Amino acid sequence: MRLRLISLLGIVGLALGLLVAPVGATTVIDFSTGNAGYGGIVSLFSDGNLSGAGIPVGTVTIVGAPQNNGTYGVSGPANSSYGGFVGSLNFSTGGLAGTNVIGIVGSIVGLDLTTTELLLTGTISSYSSPNASYGLVAAVGLDSKAADLLNAIGLDPATQFEYFAFSISTGFLNLPTAGQGPSTSSAISTDIRNTERVPEPSSLVLVATGIVALGALRRYRRVASA
Repeated sequence: MRLRLISLLGIVGLALGLLVAPVGATTVIDFSTGNAGYGGIVSLFSDGNLSGAGIPVGTVTIVGAPQNNGTYGVSGPANSSYGGFVGSLNFSTGGLAGTNVIGIVGSIVGLDLTTTELLLTGTISSYSSPNASYGLVAAVGLDSKAADLLNAIGLDPATQFEYFAFSISTGFLNLPTAGQGPSTSSAISTDIRNTERVPEPSSLVLVATGIVALGALRRYRRVASA
């Protein structure tokens, strides 16, 4: 009975740990203004929610991927203050600003992504508001990438990311009173730094429990056969 219990504990611990734990933990994808300059519109609404449209994204830097690491230009529908068209960041935090969503539209010719597409999409789980100041809008949430982008850098297209440093520097944004239209400003610079999701501590505990239990089972069998 004891032997069966130890064996079952080990198998269940390993299985649950591997099922719950996301794969990978090192690749970083960083979308930023680059040489695109300022542009787009950031709007601050009376309920404190924000939206952004047509915010220039000029580069993407990839670090720690299985292949094609480096910095690449992003092209797309947004107007660059230095001329030309670059990737476009659009987002909303919900409430009066609209549906909670974030997305980057563009193409990355250096990775053979020559057609304009949705390169990043996700939702915002929390953010800070730049109330009455030169704003640094910081937000966090979960996002995913275009399948062909992940294929190009050697990752599984189903890989999920966290964007843990989404920040936009804006001009003066004053919180409007209820009933007024939003306060607006151009985005001066933006950065969305992403990393693969890492295993949750509970997942690691499950895996460790399974390993310890199976180790105990092996020792038990060795003693029993001596």
